[in-house]
Amino acid sequence: MARPPAWKHTLEEARRQALVAIDFYNRPGDRRSFADFIVHIHLAWQNLMHADRMRRKVEIFYRENDKRRTFKRNPDDSKKTWDLSQCLKHEFKDNDPIRKNIEFFIGLRNHVEHRYQDSVLVATAAEAHACIINFESELVRRFGPGASLLTSTGLVLGNPEGVEDFSGVVGDGGLGFDRVTVDGDGDVA
Repeated sequence: MARPPAWKHTLEEARRQALVAIDFYNRPGDRRSFADFIVHIHLAWQNLMHADRMRRKVEIFYRENDKRRTFKRNPDDSKKTWDLSQCLKHEFKDNDPIRKNIEFFIGLRNHVEHRYQDSVLVATAAEAHACIINFESELVRRFGPGASLLTSTGLVLGNPEGVEDFSGVVGDGGLGFDRVTVDGDGDVA
């Protein structure tokens, strides 16, 4: 039996990280869970981008001074893979709303602190919903309906405590939903 390509393992890890993120997002009363959501949705997106680029046999490693065969290395001597920001530069146009949504969460991941978590959650709940829906949409667009998170979950997102109703953000939950964007006021655009 042939060994599955490496990108399939990376795709499964992207799906797993997205499901972990959704689980953390939906946990009531766990004050740390939104920070965990931010970390895991970041990992999900990074793995999704890497899996798709690996499948297409497109670069995912940093090179030393743009040399063809010399790669930057991690402390364990493995090749250093692109971070999520680098992937976004190559996968989405500058003004793409999905890119803007992911970049928003990259910024949160880089700056979230425990003492600000509750206010961050209230201020960013709609963006979190959009980020998960956009992930599902890109997952299905790039890898087909069989890769959908809906095979593992109903993609149900609860409203965290203190967050006003934003039911319009989630849409119908089907595979045919469009990309979701949120404007600066937290409204769905």
